[in-house]
Amino acid sequence: VSIRVGIADLHRSLDLIGQQMAGGVTPMRIINIDARSGDCQLVWDTGKGRIACDQATLGNALNYEVTYPSPGIDELTYSLYQPNDAYLAYRGAGAATSNVWRSLVPVFLAFILLLTTLNYVRYRLKSQSLMNSFMRSLSEKDSINESIHEVLSSHLDMLSRFTYAIRQKDMHESERRYFDIAISEFMEANLSLNTLMLERTASEHPLASRERSFYLKDLIEFAQMALEVTSVDTPIETRFLVSDDVLQDTRQAPSSAFTAVLAAISLSVQGTEEGQVEVTLWLEGEDESDSGLYLRIQDSGVGWGDLNYSETSTQSAGDNTSLKALIACLKFSAVTVTSQSETDIGNDYTLRIAIRVG
Repeated sequence: VSIRVGIADLHRSLDLIGQQMAGGVTPMRIINIDARSGDCQLVWDTGKGRIACDQATLGNALNYEVTYPSPGIDELTYSLYQPNDAYLAYRGAGAATSNVWRSLVPVFLAFILLLTTLNYVRYRLKSQSLMNSFMRSLSEKDSINESIHEVLSSHLDMLSRFTYAIRQKDMHESERRYFDIAISEFMEANLSLNTLMLERTASEHPLASRERSFYLKDLIEFAQMALEVTSVDTPIETRFLVSDDVLQDTRQAPSSAFTAVLAAISLSVQGTEEGQVEVTLWLEGEDESDSGLYLRIQDSGVGWGDLNYSETSTQSAGDNTSLKALIACLKFSAVTVTSQSETDIGNDYTLRIAIRVG
């Protein structure tokens, strides 16, 4: 009995020491076994104290057997150290919880992947929708720009003709000068506007199918007006010649033809300080579908310069609005240079303008 009491005191002391250690109560159960019979003698549960032997399980898989090296004691008793019920319940709950979480991890990851995929698809569709809206906006913007251009161009043309008609009436020379200035400004604005539109539509479908059309008779009247107005207050002599077949023709020319004719005439008049500028218009071709309108300008000025429009850009023309417009017409419309001659005694240019059967 004294031995058992001593062992119980020893276990109690271990329990007290364990409770004072960092981390709190040591989750341990100590079972004293009779070495001779193998029967339970005493059970000490940390946190509870002594409990009945029938509450302890000797066959626990986590048993740690402790023997006492004192002579004679190892033949009488030994101890089993094992986790107590509280510890086993805690670990069991943790293991069960861990198993539950482990089984949920693949499901959770699959759910996250599904959400990511759905968000990607949603944002992709949204991005595609925004891109389509943007492209439609650009298309509508181009259509609006084209409509604005047509309205402005036609109004500038009408203002030029209206002002020219008033100018032809009997009035004082000083008053006529103001009308000449107004017509010149209208023409220059029209040149600048048409140049911008020719450059803007260069990368799109052919411009010829979208341009407004005018009868050749209107083009002739416009060319004659341009020559007369641009040469006002200059010492140069002007001549305007038109073949009869042009006046009687019912076909049409695109609006770029107006731009080319005005630019060519203005460019020759600007470069001629004295002498003459002669403008000739005629039709030429094997048949009606193949013929074109030809514009020939002869002047005694400094010349147009290099018109190799395949290599020359409108930027190289500087501030010369007429040269910019002519280069744009040669690059982006159905206007071509068939001949160009520049000498000390005079210059000779011929342009071909495609016309339509109307």
